Amino acid sequence: WDARPPVVFLRAFNQDAARLEMRVFDPVVRLPTGGAQARTMDEVLLESASIYGPVIAIGDPRDPTPPLGAARIFVPGEGNEWQHVVTSLLQACCVTVVCPSTSAGVQWELDLIRDAIDRLKIIFLANPTLSAADSVQLFRSIAPSVSFSENERPVAAYVGKDNGFRVLTTRRPLCLQSFIVALNAALQENLGAAPRNKIAFQRHRRRIRPRSA
Repeated sequence: WDARPPVVFLRAFNQDAARLEMRVFDPVVRLPTGGAQARTMDEVLLESASIYGPVIAIGDPRDPTPPLGAARIFVPGEGNEWQHVVTSLLQACCVTVVCPSTSAGVQWELDLIRDAIDRLKIIFLANPTLSAADSVQLFRSIAPSVSFSENERPVAAYVGKDNGFRVLTTRRPLCLQSFIVALNAALQENLGAAPRNKIAFQRHRRRIRPRSA
């Protein structure tokens, strides 16, 4: 029913269950109110990106019950039909959010995106299931023109309005707030809308460091 161009979410299926923890130091917030509840990347993306368009992902054929988050498209069969579906989604979407990994499927998607990076809006988000070293290596291959120090952890990367790559990094351990702030910053620059929770966004944003080409 939603005719807007979709927000496409590309990731490895094994990260669907990974939960992002919130860094909260106030014991009151830790009370069972849901204020400090961990969330999956799916939930973060659904909350932040739904104002731009319906959030869509390819469903894991081994698990036909979709989790809370992006609407799932289940592709039947064991062949390469899913690749045609992904290609069609990329051509129709307003923005693509991808969590890079070393899996064969995601690597194929990354190759497809590199060939179309000049005509697509792409946001790369750190994969919470990867080690810091693997994440740094992947982001350096995605944005080789952007330099960041060894003690900085990449959170997101995207092409800015100046057509140069921008990488958002943090020197703190990755947490739920890191992903919310980085994702909203990338969506705002790519699609122009303001984040929903401006106070929380500005409070945590100073911990996210932009690195540009």
